[in-house]
Amino acid sequence: MKSPAHFIPAIMVMFVVSMPTSAHPLRGLDFLRENQDELSITDEQFDEIEEIHYSARSDEIEKRAQLERAELEFQKIMEYDNPAEHDVMKAFERVATARMELEKISILRRLNVKQVLSDEQERELQRLMRYRKPRMHHEPRQRR
Repeated sequence: MKSPAHFIPAIMVMFVVSMPTSAHPLRGLDFLRENQDELSITDEQFDEIEEIHYSARSDEIEKRAQLERAELEFQKIMEYDNPAEHDVMKAFERVATARMELEKISILRRLNVKQVLSDEQERELQRLMRYRKPRMHHEPRQRR
């Protein structure tokens, strides 16, 4: 029977492959544009939010490239006949760190947008997003 250490590479690959990627960053901007009047977002607010989105998008492009390089390195190490556990763990940590950095950008974008909106606009935005979220992927289910 193989030792638990032999299963670490397989578990790592499953973890890396199963991690979700961020939603398309401009969908949020498009959603705000479509609901600008309903949310009472001024043109100045929208311009500021748009700048936040494009700045974050630029950072995401850079971080996504770092993530892809880290994933490629991880994949290369995993293809070795007997990869050293230390090398696997180090490569895995680089992938996890790159994913975390990418998620941080998304979180900071949300926080920065929240600072531009009034409390009432933020509440209304949350309400609209909850209402429309199921429709983003499929039509809502009919109740029986």
